[in-house]
Amino acid sequence: MDTDANELAKSMLCMIASAALSTASGTVLK
Repeated sequence: MDTDANELAKSMLCMIASAALSTASGTVLK
């Protein structure tokens, strides 16, 4: 359970981080 929760939290953080990066780079490019 704990390991699954940690993996889920890490994957969510990665998704949020990549989305923020793509949004930031898109804003910079524009």
